[in-house]
Amino acid sequence: MQEAYSTSHGVRNVAQETQLSPELLAVLQKLQKARTFAKGKELFHCGDEPKGVYLIERGTVSLFVSTSARHPRVFGTVREGCILGLSESISGDVHKLTAAASDVTRVSFVGREEFMRFLRQNQEFCLRIVHLLSEDVHYLYGKFREEKSGVSRRSRKVALSKQASSIPIQP
Repeated sequence: MQEAYSTSHGVRNVAQETQLSPELLAVLQKLQKARTFAKGKELFHCGDEPKGVYLIERGTVSLFVSTSARHPRVFGTVREGCILGLSESISGDVHKLTAAASDVTRVSFVGREEFMRFLRQNQEFCLRIVHLLSEDVHYLYGKFREEKSGVSRRSRKVALSKQASSIPIQP
């Protein structure tokens, strides 16, 4: 297991990493259960209740936004070293994204109840998790602003092209 993990709702391919102390890592490792997901297999689905956190050990996971049942949109891809399901496990809210293995992926899974008990007993780790979640909020806010400005730019381009096509051309 790596000694650094990053959280992501992830779509930071180069996500911020937080070092866990060897003591905390050793305790957390005792709670983990190794799981392997075949290509295409879902770790969790949008709308599912959180079961725990997934620490990606090897492989890649694609994250999808459910824009419609037939056409989910790729939100991003995360790789080894990322933690998925962290926000939902803490808040108890349902998953906002679907996570599916892009290739054979090995994860370490920590059940929600065990993880929450661990947080209550380990203030240092809990504060690091708060820091990671704060980074995610800032990252997602920036991504939202980029998408919003991208939509605005595309809207302006469409409007300008419509205006240009309506200008009469004189010989």
